[in-house]
Amino acid sequence: MSKKLEQKVKKMSLRDNAGDNRDLAAKVASNMADSPDPVIVAQGALVQNGADGASKAILGEEKADDAAIAATALKNKQNIKNCEIFNAEAVIVQQNNPGNIDLLKTLGYILTSATAEDAKEPEQVQHCTMEQGKYPGTADIKYEGIEGCDYTVEITKGDPSDATSYVPVTQPDPVFSKVNITIVLPAGYAGNILWAKVTAHNTAGGGPPSQPFGGKKIN
Repeated sequence: MSKKLEQKVKKMSLRDNAGDNRDLAAKVASNMADSPDPVIVAQGALVQNGADGASKAILGEEKADDAAIAATALKNKQNIKNCEIFNAEAVIVQQNNPGNIDLLKTLGYILTSATAEDAKEPEQVQHCTMEQGKYPGTADIKYEGIEGCDYTVEITKGDPSDATSYVPVTQPDPVFSKVNITIVLPAGYAGNILWAKVTAHNTAGGGPPSQPFGGKKIN
């Protein structure tokens, strides 16, 4: 099967600096606001919301003293939200304007060459385990790697079948490249029976979360 090389919008990555992501989103949103296309203008408003949330979180981290850890966690959470909004709206704009590379460049998107056949989200992460970490308030997590992927981890002390009960793990970093990591539990989670899920991410997006794993008390 032959592969066709085409220009696509470069996905915003959680590995990039949160401030750089905020600035890129704000630039694209400003350009979209000037478009004569009402659909693009509407998408631009959503992109701007993501940039605004990231900007407030970054400012909060800069002003934080005693609350530095909490502010950093909020910044990371807002960066994730900003990336998700930016990438989702980029897909809509590109789908509504197929092949219009000049428009994408005018709006300020960064373009990258990719083969359409290879743009596939990763499979579900398998063979996950969670054990007590060496230090209190930590847990050691292992899982089977998927080539070309980074990973995010969510954790809950509630019902493992309730997706809304999970919170993202942000320490030591919200995105992990390794498959054998030690996480820092969110405040109030130590001493409880915990469950976790891992999601793989590549340039095409995030795959389905893993099945819940753990189910043991982590101090």
